[in-house]
Amino acid sequence: MLRDYFSVFRPFTLVTVIIGSTFSAVMGLHVRGVDVFSPLSLATIVGIVFSLSSANAMGNALNEFADVNIDRVSKPYRKVVSGKLERDEVIGVAIFTMIISVAVAVIINRLFGLLVILISLFAMMYSLKPFRLKRFLGIGNLSIATPRGFLGVYSAWVAVGGGLADHRILMFGLLLGIYVYFSNITKDIPDVEGDKADGIHTFPVVYGISKASRISSLGYIIPVILLYIAVAIGYISLKYLWLSVLLPIFGYQIYLLWTDPMKKGRGENTLVWTLFYVIFSLLFATYFIITVI
Repeated sequence: MLRDYFSVFRPFTLVTVIIGSTFSAVMGLHVRGVDVFSPLSLATIVGIVFSLSSANAMGNALNEFADVNIDRVSKPYRKVVSGKLERDEVIGVAIFTMIISVAVAVIINRLFGLLVILISLFAMMYSLKPFRLKRFLGIGNLSIATPRGFLGVYSAWVAVGGGLADHRILMFGLLLGIYVYFSNITKDIPDVEGDKADGIHTFPVVYGISKASRISSLGYIIPVILLYIAVAIGYISLKYLWLSVLLPIFGYQIYLLWTDPMKKGRGENTLVWTLFYVIFSLLFATYFIITVI
């Protein structure tokens, strides 16, 4: 039973949260000249990672609670539609997780607590009625990209006392938000039939899988253009052009999106969606290295 409860958190999707929040917190501490390996710093990092991971896990559980009609068509193996868990159990787990997440965040500091509450509100509005923002073309992607792209990295940075208007985190948050916005189009590809049945207007539903996948490739093009513009105008330093080392894997992802977006990857995911996690992690690792050297 505990394994069933844990599965509604979709642990695989939390890998990016753990990586992102860890790197962001460490960067924030480093630029302030704080010892990252002091007991207080390590405890703070663990708390940040736990709080943000719990907030995202809560959002996944809410999604499973709300998407029963979609999952009956697209993913009948999920716990609620397969009868292994009741909807009331899932919503109970989600609420408990949210309370723990916010409580830990507030203990770290109040501003971080407010940001975690905001992230949680986005998760609720994305899945739950009467908002159910995922119904609306483009808005659904924005309600995912804002908390899991920009706010995720920004809140971890702020939690350790990083500058609220620091150009390094604002730029990275913007680039990451755009990347998540367009990349999440591919997440909706396997759910086309279920989304149609439930009146959800995703890019694959409205434009078809092929065209939507090509639109998704903008998530690998726009951030690169903005990066070069930011360097050219002096908003960030020249060293950030080292992010260009990721261009080959960006190119491969664009190639897949234009030629074979349905190619199977790990588990229930397509290869392009699996690579999303790989690229996400590489972006963080590269940006981290560039920032701290």
